[in-house]
Amino acid sequence: LLDVPESLRSTIMAHLPAKDLVAAERTHRELLDDTRRYAMDTVRQKYAERRLPLADLAQDEPVTWWSDWADGVTLGPLGIQPPSPTRTSRDPKKLRAPPNGFWMRELWAWENAVQVPSEEYATVQDAAGAAPPGAHVLVAAGMHVVPQTLVINKRLQLLGEASADGSPLTTIKGQNLQQNHSVVRAAHGGRVGLCGIAVWCYASDSLRRSSVSVDAGGHLYARQVGVKCVSGRYSAGVQVHEGGHLLMHTCSVRCCTGSGVIIFGSGTLQGTTLCDNWFNGVEIQKRGSGGRGSLTDCHIHSNGYSNNEDDLGSGVTVFGEGCEANLRRCAVHSNKGGGVLVHSGAKGALQNCQITMNHAGFEFGDVDVDTSSEVVLDECECRGNGEHGREQYRVLAVQDQSKLTLRNCTVRCQAGAFGTGIEVQRGASLDVSHSKIHGCTGSGMLLRDEDTKATIHHSILEDNDLHGLEVQAGSITVDAQTHVANNKVHNIYISGTNGECQTNIDFEGAPIFRDFVSTKS
Repeated sequence: LLDVPESLRSTIMAHLPAKDLVAAERTHRELLDDTRRYAMDTVRQKYAERRLPLADLAQDEPVTWWSDWADGVTLGPLGIQPPSPTRTSRDPKKLRAPPNGFWMRELWAWENAVQVPSEEYATVQDAAGAAPPGAHVLVAAGMHVVPQTLVINKRLQLLGEASADGSPLTTIKGQNLQQNHSVVRAAHGGRVGLCGIAVWCYASDSLRRSSVSVDAGGHLYARQVGVKCVSGRYSAGVQVHEGGHLLMHTCSVRCCTGSGVIIFGSGTLQGTTLCDNWFNGVEIQKRGSGGRGSLTDCHIHSNGYSNNEDDLGSGVTVFGEGCEANLRRCAVHSNKGGGVLVHSGAKGALQNCQITMNHAGFEFGDVDVDTSSEVVLDECECRGNGEHGREQYRVLAVQDQSKLTLRNCTVRCQAGAFGTGIEVQRGASLDVSHSKIHGCTGSGMLLRDEDTKATIHHSILEDNDLHGLEVQAGSITVDAQTHVANNKVHNIYISGTNGECQTNIDFEGAPIFRDFVSTKS
């Protein structure tokens, strides 16, 4: 223990029997295990007292953020120096926090914690400024109003208090801040943790602000945090600038007068709810090389608003070349301007997601892929009804040189009338395999233009109110293992109303292609 910082060394030795420290049979490993056990028990007890989960991901959980966040305290011979980012795997199955490092770093942070309010520090700003890098700031339950942005440019964690059900009892509220300012800001060089705290921004004027922001070179990790921002139009709950990094775990972002979370840098959201925001739930935009977002087990609903005939704001919007979104096991529903919109050269991948009952007009769908973008849906449920039974709605729309791939998905449209399952137009392409398109009030699948193309493998198109497959123009390929049946008007309808049609339909699967009608092929 000779190289351990003095404050931590004395604490550890006070809780370990002296005879054990000097016993000849006492090995380094045994001493290390005792030290780790003491640190683990102490840290768990302190978090339990505040009714908070462990603010960092615990000992044996995957830690995808380790190389970004754990730059903390070096404790010499205990061997807990965090791994170098250049040597750290990004595979969450392989990347785990060193168990001794985690608990020892947390113990050091608690031993050097500062309280607010206290005799020494009356405000959150005072405490955060005085706390040594790597320490905790313990913010008491209640409302803490900050008159200006709380800027943090060091490693620091703000811990609040929670109720029995886990709701934050501690609130940091910014009121009438300057334009484009935020309540909490992770500045360049900052490794900022928030746990058990609500961060609110309120103002009665029309200036644009945000509750939380992350600058280039800044990192912010939030767990069990509630975010609201009621300010001027387009004020965001969380904004991540280019070069900034965000990780949110078990949080909520709601009631913002703009989008819930805007990402120009990189962001990872896990188990987080984004709802009742006036524009998008999550917005990934291009600035520089483009934003990257990863969402897992998130609930995204009731975002956007109606403006006369237009529905604006979606669950997730990805816009711009180089931007990318990955969604796993997410539920996206009841958003005004569509579920997931991927536009202008962006990319998206959705796996095991439910994209249902989003309200969009003729221009959008539950999933909309537009302008040279690419999206892959794997094992997803896509079900839409439009708003108030609106007609001419489509669940999936792909257009303007974009590409959409479906694998093992189900698609259903319950619009008032003429609701299409999948619509392809303006030079777009579609690849469907092992999927089911059924129960649509219009056609199951529709190709509109000459330069569109679609390929269907091992899929089912059935029980649609118009046609199973309708081709007004374009190129269609259907294999023999695809089942097209029990559609009310025609199973396959090649009309050619918008131009030349090229068909490659394998009839070895007859009689599944009943009522085949072709006016031009």
